[in-house]
Amino acid sequence: MLAAWREAGIEGRAERWDDPDADWSAYDAVVVRSVWDYVDRREEFVGWARRVASVTRLLNPYPVIDANTDKTYLRELGVPIVPTHWSSRELPHWPEYVVKPAVSAGARDTTRTTDRAEAARLAAALEAAGRTPMVQPYLDMVESEGETSLLYFNRRFSHAVRRSPMLAPRCHHRGQRAGRAAHTSPGPGRTRREGAHRRTP
Repeated sequence: MLAAWREAGIEGRAERWDDPDADWSAYDAVVVRSVWDYVDRREEFVGWARRVASVTRLLNPYPVIDANTDKTYLRELGVPIVPTHWSSRELPHWPEYVVKPAVSAGARDTTRTTDRAEAARLAAALEAAGRTPMVQPYLDMVESEGETSLLYFNRRFSHAVRRSPMLAPRCHHRGQRAGRAAHTSPGPGRTRREGAHRRTP
């Protein structure tokens, strides 16, 4: 990313979000990248985002980061989603279950099981730890079609990333991960580069 910015005449540098010595007000904009440790430190991370947004332009904006780091926003999204049960009690009868916490990334703490009682037990364990469980039916279509993420900048489609399944039969036990990603770009003239981390002269 930094090399692409330099080609576009944008000066920038990488910073750790939790670096106490980072002066975020010295930047014209801050772009949040791969913050994988937010799962264990969400409140701290969201607090950081709020503070940074008060001194510079944060991308994505603070309200988006606040919402997207906790998947309970799906309850109010108003678009079709995979059927989701948000409790360990009275689970629907599905052939196969996926149980995961609402705050997670990369299939962390996510389990696939055909055992309804086991799914309820796993969801209850998340609740006991103060976490919100998401219980969903396993959709085997992801094994043949994968999942596609669409990325937009300023409401304009930039590109798509197709991910292979992370809970395929060979790797669906807790703690195991799999999956690959493939990048797809739209046709000519439909992408645009977004600048951030631009230093104030």
